[in-house]
Amino acid sequence: LNAFTASDGLIVPVAPGYFELDSLNQIGKTLAKVHEDFNADIELTGLLFTMSDPTVASKNTINILRETYPDDLLNTVIPRNTDIRDAHFEKQDIFTYNANARAAKAYKKLIEELGL
Repeated sequence: LNAFTASDGLIVPVAPGYFELDSLNQIGKTLAKVHEDFNADIELTGLLFTMSDPTVASKNTINILRETYPDDLLNTVIPRNTDIRDAHFEKQDIFTYNANARAAKAYKKLIEELGL
């Protein structure tokens, strides 16, 4: 609640899976409550599909997101990439660890999509 209250925008990462999709309802309720009671300026910046891979779960999840939240789903998709885990282990950001990693390129695309 504190982070939502202090923010003007919210990016919700969504990984493949049923429970991840189910949790979007709770996040939506929390966002509405914060908007009503604490911070009228907060808005949903978008849903960010993360940890994407070529599995049925990933394909089904992103299709459900596209159908259910067409105006909220960001265009950028972050792939599952071991370089992310390895960068965390090395206490580095992905750009420092391996700027040419697929995930680094995807995060760069996200930054451009958001106009940052």
